[in-house]
Amino acid sequence: MAAEAENEEGEQPRKKRAPVWKINVNDRVSAQDKLPASFVATGTIRGDYNQIAKAFNAVPHPAFKPRQEWVSKQTKSKAAAAAAAAAAAAALAEGKEEEEKNPEDPYFTVHSIRFDRISAHIMSLILPQTTHLKVIRFLDCRLDLEMIKLLRAGISGQSSVECLQIEWNPVDKDTIAQNSGRPSVGAPSARSAQVTNRSGGEDPGGHAEEEEPPDPAGVVLASFVDGDCVLECLAVRACNVSYDQIRVMQPMLERCPWNLRQLNLWENLLCDEAAIALGTALKAYRGLEYLGLGRNRITDEGALALCEPFNCEILAEEADAKKGDPPTRIQGVRDKIKAQTATFEADQKAKAKAKAKAKPVPAGARYIREALIYVDELEERPKPEGSEADAGFIYRRPCELKCLSLTENPIKLPATVEKLQPKGPKRAELTLVGTPVATAIMAKFTDLSASQKKAFCFPTTAEPVPGGATDGWTLRLI
Repeated sequence: MAAEAENEEGEQPRKKRAPVWKINVNDRVSAQDKLPASFVATGTIRGDYNQIAKAFNAVPHPAFKPRQEWVSKQTKSKAAAAAAAAAAAAALAEGKEEEEKNPEDPYFTVHSIRFDRISAHIMSLILPQTTHLKVIRFLDCRLDLEMIKLLRAGISGQSSVECLQIEWNPVDKDTIAQNSGRPSVGAPSARSAQVTNRSGGEDPGGHAEEEEPPDPAGVVLASFVDGDCVLECLAVRACNVSYDQIRVMQPMLERCPWNLRQLNLWENLLCDEAAIALGTALKAYRGLEYLGLGRNRITDEGALALCEPFNCEILAEEADAKKGDPPTRIQGVRDKIKAQTATFEADQKAKAKAKAKAKPVPAGARYIREALIYVDELEERPKPEGSEADAGFIYRRPCELKCLSLTENPIKLPATVEKLQPKGPKRAELTLVGTPVATAIMAKFTDLSASQKKAFCFPTTAEPVPGGATDGWTLRLI
């Protein structure tokens, strides 16, 4: 009776609340595989997402809520600051216009909120249309492999996304598979179900070694380092990445995905076996500028394998080969450099002709790094004074590496680091912060200053090279 009385008095009935997002709210939403015909790009990821979510009748994920501008109480000091800011904005009119074109920040972060499949699907549709977004970060969002696959499908073509960070998100377990009752990615596989002997023998049960199927998580991660992906930086931190995934990524890296500049695999489960696989891949791919492997399980053996592709090689002088004898190592290197030089010169001529006929690049077009052609270096090494060692040559393979981080790994032997340090690439940093070997070096050289600990080179080296230790790795100890 009271409710009827209220209606008779002319009060408006309560409006129905909009549905609130929760993890399973969009399970029955049927999404399309292409953008709706009525879609018009807004220039922001939030605007585009909410537009398509409405078209699909999906409840929007809270990470895509439009940003709100908070208005605080005006005071004299704030008024003066606002006046100064207005004057600065007027002086930078061009920058102001650019901000109006890109009303959102160039990065998008989802932090500690579970993500759903429909949101990943919508992102796969709108990411190829984005022009302002540079960095996407998912921190503790429980992405399953299907969601990561959808993200990879969107980061392609002329997408402006340059960096993808997935952190605290174990990839060795597929949460969707667990919920649906299917075998999990982290469930026992052929690798753990049978005893595998990598040396080619048989297991104790008498079963011959069978080829292991590729790890599903490794296949997904490998898709981000193939030649078609436009990412320049991939960070997969604290995601339980192990050798199972690296062995699948290795052949993709060997195909030289030249747009990839940085690979960050901090705080995972990488062992020496994974380091050897990465080292093998980096012998072919020289375009990586940063490799982050901090807080893993890499020992001295793995460190040597990782440094080997970048280190120079000292070749002893050989006697002249007689007619009919097989070519010497030095002669083989010379022939290789000759062929590389011819290829490089032909490529430069072709680029000069193409540049003359090149059409103007459209505004906002995505720049993709082209494959580089390297010419190896063979430098004569004079005979050291007062030494019985023979003269020889130093063979260097140029690369783009700027930093190799092995922070907080169980690397222990100073003699190993002392031997490989002068052979490293020129002006490249080898970070050993938090390792036992860094502690041992600082205990041996107690008079080092803070700046010397950040750029350390051994005073004497077992195998000197021209230029001394300054031509090799720069060790960072603190």
